[in-house]
Amino acid sequence: MKGVITAVWLICLFLLPQTVCPQGASKGDLLYMSLYFELQRLKMEKEERLKKLQGDIARVEQRLKETNALLAEIQRIKNTGTDKEKNEALMAEPHALSALRSAREALDSLNRQRLELQMAIDRLKVEEERLNDLHKKLESREAIGLVRDCKGTVKIVNAKTRSESNCSSFSALKEGDSLITGPDGRAKAVILDGRGEFTLGPNSELVLRKKTPEEETLELSKGKVYFQVEPREGFFERIK
Repeated sequence: MKGVITAVWLICLFLLPQTVCPQGASKGDLLYMSLYFELQRLKMEKEERLKKLQGDIARVEQRLKETNALLAEIQRIKNTGTDKEKNEALMAEPHALSALRSAREALDSLNRQRLELQMAIDRLKVEEERLNDLHKKLESREAIGLVRDCKGTVKIVNAKTRSESNCSSFSALKEGDSLITGPDGRAKAVILDGRGEFTLGPNSELVLRKKTPEEETLELSKGKVYFQVEPREGFFERIK
């Protein structure tokens, strides 16, 4: 952009070992692998939480069943018991009703959590399908970055055609493409074969360039960008 000082970051990209980067694997393949395993990890975590939650729900439902049975017995004693039994039943009834209310509230809360978790799992499954669809496309092989998530107004400018497109999750970023955010925009993308991640703040513009096999350059024309790079050892372990 005219009149705007361009900030340039050179990010060293170490060559991946043969066991992680098989012959013929493109940068797009490695980006795909990184995001795929991340989605699998998130999905497994939520499925484990859902399994635990279902156990909690079963226990509360059993407690409700027992409390309802107790209240039915209290009602029977109030109708047919001796005076002493009726007095004891009247004293026990408020405690049983309080336990019933608590169990119902707990069950409502657990069911809400279960619904939210199931929706989150469903969203991750949709993301997984979209990621797989992207990986089947030839253009994904040329990607040097992949958008992980974007919110608000975010545009991608194609380096070759200069055409703009709305950003969406798992949009491929190729050499020379620009990522532009509006006042309400924010975008997160992965680079460096999946080891690096950056978040682009509002009112920002970032250009991705590939200079050599060992270097990737991000040119920030304006705004703010935040970087995070995963240690190589952790990355290799994650995508084994």
